[in-house]
Amino acid sequence: MRDVYLEDLHNEADTLFQDKATAQEAYLPLLTHGWSHTVSTKGTQSFLAPDGHARVQHHYAWRAHLAWSAHGGMGEQRWQAKFSGSTPTTLVAAFTTSLISTEALRRQVRDVPFSSRHLLHVASATPEPKKATTPAGVATPPPGPTPGLTR
Repeated sequence: MRDVYLEDLHNEADTLFQDKATAQEAYLPLLTHGWSHTVSTKGTQSFLAPDGHARVQHHYAWRAHLAWSAHGGMGEQRWQAKFSGSTPTTLVAAFTTSLISTEALRRQVRDVPFSSRHLLHVASATPEPKKATTPAGVATPPPGPTPGLTR
């Protein structure tokens, strides 16, 4: 997505707003990760996360106004996102892809609202193992035959 934005930034083609992506590109990631799918005869299809904590709706009959909406939370709605019919489908696809990502979201506990902290899985960062180094002042023997061995 960032590449499309940068490409559009430096030319007059308006690539971002002439998006040729189809709606399937936005919801296919959800289906391939186990989200359920229902279709209403009123022009809306819904995708529900396997754990039931998030829903994405595609309002395909209302393209001029609200085209996509999403919300999530346990019990009560904690977050929501809405995309109009003029939102590039590529952007919606980037959003839905982020919903299924299993990559850990790194943030400080203080940055999470108190009412949502019980939903966190807190993990400490594990530092990268340091490479073994030779202490300063100790000479490293040059590679060569091992002493005491003969042919």
